[in-house]
Amino acid sequence: MKNIIKSLSIIAAVAAVVVGGTIAYFSDTETSGNNTFSTGTINIDIAENQVWEDDFVMADMKPSQTDYINFQVNNVGSNPVNVWKKLKNIQTFDTAELSGPNEPECLAGNGNWDGDSCEECEYNPKHNLHKYINYDLSVEVYEDGEESPIWWQTIYRDEDGYSKTIAEVYNGSGAKGILLGMIPAGGFMKVEQSYHLASTVGNWAQDDKLTFDIQITGEQLTNTVVLDNKVDANGQPGDVYLTQYDGTEATLTYKVKDKEFTYTLNVVGNLPDGKYTLISYVDPWPGSTSLALANITLANGSGYIEDSIDLNQDLTNAKTWLIPGDYTPGQQTGALDWNPSQTLFETALMNYYDSL
Repeated sequence: MKNIIKSLSIIAAVAAVVVGGTIAYFSDTETSGNNTFSTGTINIDIAENQVWEDDFVMADMKPSQTDYINFQVNNVGSNPVNVWKKLKNIQTFDTAELSGPNEPECLAGNGNWDGDSCEECEYNPKHNLHKYINYDLSVEVYEDGEESPIWWQTIYRDEDGYSKTIAEVYNGSGAKGILLGMIPAGGFMKVEQSYHLASTVGNWAQDDKLTFDIQITGEQLTNTVVLDNKVDANGQPGDVYLTQYDGTEATLTYKVKDKEFTYTLNVVGNLPDGKYTLISYVDPWPGSTSLALANITLANGSGYIEDSIDLNQDLTNAKTWLIPGDYTPGQQTGALDWNPSQTLFETALMNYYDSL
């Protein structure tokens, strides 16, 4: 009897397997075909009318005189690009070390001119011109085919008490140098830079020489935008504001592409305490259709927040400001008040792409 029961159990188990293997259910299958992940391109060049392969020569400079090196950077890739500029391999020479100083340079070096040379004088060569050449740097950004700039900034200016020398600007400026800004795909950036030999330079600088390389670096948009407390002599909307780099700034870190605008905002420096709103500013002034992105409260000039918000839209070539006030994130601000001394402005345009 036990063997019969065992046999029947085996037969039942096999039958269950067979029946289970033949059961059918209503079903439907959809297949998404031809899915593709592709990479864009990051590619910049210097405008065709610029002889970039040759040297820029600023010859016969004299105290209080100014020379210019201007050029245009084209974004010929398929993505927006951040652009940096750096002066590197800075070298200075005193030709008097080879041929001997002339009379004015000899006397400036506490030497005694004997009518023909300074051979018997104690002459100490001095050739640090990069510490005596003040520097201007400004940029304008254009979209393809547009005659008016969509964005601009003055980064260094030799006036109003903000003068910087070549040595001060490019001493410790980082591997990539100074951030000029963002260029949209197909757009271009006009770069204007001037070099002023200081009026305080004396005869010691006669027949001296300064050489350097100009390096331009283009990089895909990263997840960081720095906002600065820019200043201007007139302080009117639309003016060209001077970037200060004086320690008062905000760093916005965000995901360039996501289903939500996910961010951190860190503010440091000496802005007045109180409530502030991060906005995507929309021209024209007074920016009534600007979009509020985040709220932050500052205490002792500093504040930090991390959060996310579903914007349901892209931000393209966006200007980003931190302004006083408590606007509702995700909604338009309405007309803005003008408080430049309490506002931080972007140092480069930003793009955010909404995934869904």
